[in-house]
Amino acid sequence: MNIGYAFLVIMVGMAYFVSGIPTPDEMIADFDAAQKFYTSSAYDQAIDQYAEINKVESRFLDEDKVIVEYGIMSIPIKDATLYQSGNSYYKMIEQENEKASEAANDTEKEKPSVWRLSMRKMRLTFSIKRRQEQKM
Repeated sequence: MNIGYAFLVIMVGMAYFVSGIPTPDEMIADFDAAQKFYTSSAYDQAIDQYAEINKVESRFLDEDKVIVEYGIMSIPIKDATLYQSGNSYYKMIEQENEKASEAANDTEKEKPSVWRLSMRKMRLTFSIKRRQEQKM
């Protein structure tokens, strides 16, 4: 009877320990989910998902051996998430700049000068960057 309880405690402990270890399939599934956010223009959610993948560290998993297919390339998942995070930031800023340009064209009767547009884009870029830094 005591051996049965000891065996049960050991099995529950092992199950708890193993459940915290990420698997390559889980990481790839998370990357695919982040890619879906990216393709649907939900760049902030994609960035968060990529950051979660980058946080994964385990003694039992070599993250460099987890390979994802990106276009015609096969690259380590951590490299792919860093690259896609940069793309997401760029697309998010580009999207905000388009909105600012449309808003500027709607509010002003004359076309704004290149200098004014570039200043708006710089302000938007820095404000988005500040918001993302505050989230982290």
